Amino acid sequence: MRHVIQKQHLHVDFDGPEAEAAELQRRLQRFCHDYLLPVIEVTLNEQVPQDEHLYLEQLVIDAGTIPLERLEADLAPAIRKELQHSLGEELAAPRENSRRRNNLQAMTEVFLHFLEHGSLPWWCQLPTGKELEQVLLECWLGQNHVDAVVVALEDALFPLRKKEAQTRLVLQFSESFRALLLPLLAPQTGMRITAVLEELAHIALPEAVLTAIRNGVWRHGFAAAAHGISATEHELVSRALLELPVSTRENEAVMAAVERHWPAALPNGSIAAAAIASGEGTSRQDGQSPRKQDEAAQEGIYVDNGGIVLLHPYLKQLFEGLEICREDRIVEPERGVAVLNYLASGGHDQPEYRLALDKVLCDIPLHTSIHRNVELSDQDIEMCDYLLQALIKHWGALGNSSPDGLRGSFLMRPAKLTLRGNDEWLLQVERNSYDILLDRLPFSISMVKLPWMPKLLWVEWN
Repeated sequence: MRHVIQKQHLHVDFDGPEAEAAELQRRLQRFCHDYLLPVIEVTLNEQVPQDEHLYLEQLVIDAGTIPLERLEADLAPAIRKELQHSLGEELAAPRENSRRRNNLQAMTEVFLHFLEHGSLPWWCQLPTGKELEQVLLECWLGQNHVDAVVVALEDALFPLRKKEAQTRLVLQFSESFRALLLPLLAPQTGMRITAVLEELAHIALPEAVLTAIRNGVWRHGFAAAAHGISATEHELVSRALLELPVSTRENEAVMAAVERHWPAALPNGSIAAAAIASGEGTSRQDGQSPRKQDEAAQEGIYVDNGGIVLLHPYLKQLFEGLEICREDRIVEPERGVAVLNYLASGGHDQPEYRLALDKVLCDIPLHTSIHRNVELSDQDIEMCDYLLQALIKHWGALGNSSPDGLRGSFLMRPAKLTLRGNDEWLLQVERNSYDILLDRLPFSISMVKLPWMPKLLWVEWN
C-alpha cells in the first residue's frame, strides 16, 4: 500500500551537554530513515483497509521518556504502539464523522480538485504510467452499481458552474470520457449532445472550426447540467457559435451549415439564459476567485520536471527567437508551456496537472485552464534541441551527454512547488547522486526571474 506524509516532525527534549545534542541530532536523522519510516509503513499497512483512504490532518504521538542508550531499541516500538492506538480510534469512529473514503470517493475528490485548481491534491500519487483519465475510468467502470458513481459525482456539479472548470474538462479529457460523464450528470443533455455530434460528423467544414464548435457544445452541455437546466440542440449549437471569432461565425459556409441543420440556432435568445448556461452569470460565490484558487498551491504541488530551472538563462533568448515573447512580455504563453514540456521531457502531450512549473515560468495562473496538445513546428523543435546542446557544451562537467541524457539525469527531476505568503514561489528539488556536477554549473539557479514573471522563483537544490 502507498502512504503519503506531507510533513513529519520529531520533537525531542534532551537533558545533556550541547556537544552531545549535535551528535543526537545526527543519530535521530539516521533513526528516522532506518527505523521510524519502516515502523510507520508497517503499522499503516496493518491498520488501514487496502480499499480505503484515510486522511489525517494531524496526528500527534507522545512516545514518553526514552533512555538515550535505549533510543533505537525502545523509541520505534513506543511510536508503533501509540500509532496503533490512534489509528484504531480513528477507524472505530462512525464513517460520517471521519475522513475515511473508499476508492470511488477518493478518486472523485481528486477529479473535482483538478477541475477547480488545475493540479492534483498533494496527497494524490497516480499509478506509474497511468494518467488521471485512465484511473478515473477504471474506478468508475469497475463499480457494480452505477448509482454509486452518480452519487459520488453529484459534487462535480458545483465546480462545473464555473467556466474555468467547464473549459478544463473539455480541453483536458477525451471526447469518449465526456460522453461517459455527461449522461451520468444529465442524461437528457447527454443524448442531445450525441445528436449534435452525429450531425457535425457529416458537415464539411474545416476541422479547426468543427473542433471549436464541438468543444463549445460540450462546455455548454456541462454548464447546463451544473445549473440543472435543460438545453435543446439548437441552444447548444447557438451558444457554441457565440464563442467563435466573429469572422468564423459569420463565414458563409458556417452559416449555411447551421441554417441547414439547426435553423433555430441563432444568437438571439435570452441574454440571461445564455449567461447562466455559459457559467458567466454565476456570482463569485459560486466558485473560488483566482486568488483563492492559487492558495491551494500553498500546500505544495509535486512536479516531475523540477530540473527545467537549469535552462532559465537561455529561455528569454529562445522565446524571443520563437516569437513567444516580445518586448519582455509573453504573448503566446500556452506555446511557451509546450516548448518547456518538450525541453524537459522530449514529449508533445502532457496533462495540465503535470505542467504547474511550466505555467509559473510562462506567467499563467495555476487556475487557468490550458490546451492539452499545442503543436510545435519543426523550427520550434530544432531550436529547442539547439538550446539543450548549448547547455551541455556550456556546462563542461556533462562531457558527451546527449539531450535525452540531460533530461533523464537532471531536467526530469521530482520537485515540490509551493506558493509562499509573499506570492513568491519556492521550488524544492529532490537530490540525486548526479548532483555533484551542480558544483561546476557555470551560473546560479538559486533564484529564477524571467522578464515576464511578476515574482521570483526561489530554488532549493544541492
